[in-house]
Amino acid sequence: MNLTTDLELILDYPVTNNFSSEAFDGIKLTIQDEKSRIDTPKSGFTRNELNPFVSYLTGNQLPGVVVSCNDDWTLIFNNLDTLSDGSYLYPGDTVQTTQLQNVVVPFKLINNDYLESADYLISENNPITRGNGKWDFGETIILRPQNPGSIDVAYGVQINKPLDQTIGLGDTLQVITFNGITNEDKYLLKPNSNFVLSVEEIIPSQFSLSQNYPNPFNPSTIIEYSIPNVETSLATSQMQNVTLKVYDILGREVAVLVNEQQSAGKYRVNFNASNLSSGIYLYQLKSGNHVSSKKMLLIK
Repeated sequence: MNLTTDLELILDYPVTNNFSSEAFDGIKLTIQDEKSRIDTPKSGFTRNELNPFVSYLTGNQLPGVVVSCNDDWTLIFNNLDTLSDGSYLYPGDTVQTTQLQNVVVPFKLINNDYLESADYLISENNPITRGNGKWDFGETIILRPQNPGSIDVAYGVQINKPLDQTIGLGDTLQVITFNGITNEDKYLLKPNSNFVLSVEEIIPSQFSLSQNYPNPFNPSTIIEYSIPNVETSLATSQMQNVTLKVYDILGREVAVLVNEQQSAGKYRVNFNASNLSSGIYLYQLKSGNHVSSKKMLLIK
């Protein structure tokens, strides 16, 4: 949708990975769909010196059913001091392990997309510390989609104990994912003034009528055409009478899209055929001595 002219430029156009769309407003849109996965360069601790101690797990490295998920997460550590029995002095949360046992963790884990506590599990994969009732360095934090199915998992994060660094109060780990394309996505394309051409550069030199797009269409389509300056014996004419009409296959006029004086330039018209039946239609552009016609197919 062109928000300036309120015209639909592309409607129900199939998106194919790595292929370009039809041209609209001088633009072709190429989609490169990234599979949902952890964006490793953008993920990590806010203190860069801690990042060598973080590993990200996916696929068959995880227990359960691995599902696609494009959520982001923030993990914020408390102070890791412990009591005499080894339990955390400043617990952050209590969650379940993959064996459905409760463990205490010294951090808060937030799902950024939902702005609430995340769904996650702890895999006590260290046989030395397994069953001690708390999370330890090296044990996998299993990230899950929010409100998951009973065995759905998405990604895993392992944080190993730094040898020469201390993880503590306020240390924050961001887990950022690539977002795959969905039907609900909206993209806002803004022009860059550095690439705007002068008026002299955009005045067409030839009369032309473009093939409508999309074609076939239902119910709307775009018709573009170009009107050049007309040289006369006296001067260059700036205004010309232009008509753009639509006819059915029997030659009967069914719509008049343009019938006015226009200056030289490039034009775009939205044709809404919601009141017409399916079939082949002709559209014809006239300006001075120039005439051009093309076919289009309406399918309902």
